[in-house]
Amino acid sequence: MTVNYQNLLNAIINHIIGIWQNLNVEGNGFIEGILSLPKGEGYFVISLLPAVNWTRDNLGPVRLLFSLDNLYCIGFQRNVNWFIFSDHYMDIEESLRGTTAIPLNFSGNYNNIGANFTSINLGLYALFETYKGIAGFPGSLIKGPLLVSSVTFSEAIRFPRFRLYMFNRMSLGTSVPENIETFSDHFTNWSIYCRLIRLGRGRFSGLPTSGIYNFNDLLGLVGIIL
Repeated sequence: MTVNYQNLLNAIINHIIGIWQNLNVEGNGFIEGILSLPKGEGYFVISLLPAVNWTRDNLGPVRLLFSLDNLYCIGFQRNVNWFIFSDHYMDIEESLRGTTAIPLNFSGNYNNIGANFTSINLGLYALFETYKGIAGFPGSLIKGPLLVSSVTFSEAIRFPRFRLYMFNRMSLGTSVPENIETFSDHFTNWSIYCRLIRLGRGRFSGLPTSGIYNFNDLLGLVGIIL
């Protein structure tokens, strides 16, 4: 499972690199040596399937929808319907007309999906619980599974050190509550870091409260930018 997870994240990153190469732009989408996200290139889907010996009922794949513009998890599919976070639904409502997309009654903001980074289950079994939670929708609680989905995939692509942490968690097989504030303090600052990287080395004066003292610290923290 760890290898599958690593391969999946690498495939997403390589897909983004491939988009830039096809666009044939100077720098191939790299800013200060950091890969940037191409705008207007649509979405990608991650499908979750449980190990065959982990569940008696074959509920089929659970599909998670992510935006290539910003890597946000914006919703999921069950049966024929796509369920989209309310804030993202409003942003793309016009393009969703005539589709089977339905807005959820809450937004994808971490606060609104109950994020508690002092005690969060991550890893292989947490993903299985995520699968079960989404597969059981609407008869199951959904915010927790969507939180795990966002952290497991989006944040691991954005922050290489957190990606290594997740590789380790996946290799253990078990999932226990852990405090990840060392990483999560950066999650909500990602867009700020992106802007600062785009402004360049000469404009950067440090973010000591975030443990970022120079531009190289910033470049070492972020793996992909807006």
